[in-house]
Amino acid sequence: MVTIERYIPLVLKTGNQIGGRHWANKYGYRNKIFKGIQWYFLGKDRPRNILRVKVLIEITRVMKKGQRAFDHENLAWGMKPIPDFLKQNGWIHEDSPEWLDRVYNQVKSVDIGMKDSDFGVIIKITYPDECFSKE
Repeated sequence: MVTIERYIPLVLKTGNQIGGRHWANKYGYRNKIFKGIQWYFLGKDRPRNILRVKVLIEITRVMKKGQRAFDHENLAWGMKPIPDFLKQNGWIHEDSPEWLDRVYNQVKSVDIGMKDSDFGVIIKITYPDECFSKE
């Protein structure tokens, strides 16, 4: 297994903040997420061989001091653009449950050794070794 991890200083919205809005607001949020993470996924460590194999992504919201945790549904809804970006840019084959296991977490920045003012998202993608074969 090969795991690729990125920390991105990015503010996520909740499903309540996104839902019920005009489609343009939802599209704008999606584009903001795409632009926020694109520079962190330009590396040469992208798998060369995206096979039809199941991949695991673990997305962790890092909360700065004073922020409250989102409920799970709101958290998942706010993170939805991240798997969309990974699929569109060749990091995962498909974002359906058949090809992708998702784990969403939330932690306080100080609990993982960061400053209490730090915030963002940690994205971990775990691939089978064959995704990096030289074929």
